[in-house]
Amino acid sequence: MASINYNIQLVSVRRTLLNGESDGIAMFPLANPDSIGRALGNSYVYMSLARFFAAFVFTATGLEHWIKWLLLAAGLAAPMQLVWSLFDVSYLLEASLLPWIAGAVGAPPPLAALFRRARRTRAATLTS
Repeated sequence: MASINYNIQLVSVRRTLLNGESDGIAMFPLANPDSIGRALGNSYVYMSLARFFAAFVFTATGLEHWIKWLLLAAGLAAPMQLVWSLFDVSYLLEASLLPWIAGAVGAPPPLAALFRRARRTRAATLTS
């Protein structure tokens, strides 16, 4: 959904505006709070929920502990993002940014470290 939204903005909306046209485009620009882009922005709600549920795969020890809590934090953004999009409660968008960033930016580096460690362990097991 997010990819579709950004492609619409970059290809259709941008080109239409650069060509000085505006007929039939009112429902697409993100500047319009009633736009299709706002609805497609709910893809971030689904990403937050996915991170929340993915958190339960990890144990509560070591590196996995941090990954689990970062992903759980990202899940906190989902209800705020949803209420913001449905009822236009603007302060909820800003409030959702910190938990969103925790999961979207904070979780991937320790996840990469965990996967790298698992790959090394698996390789060592296979060679011995």
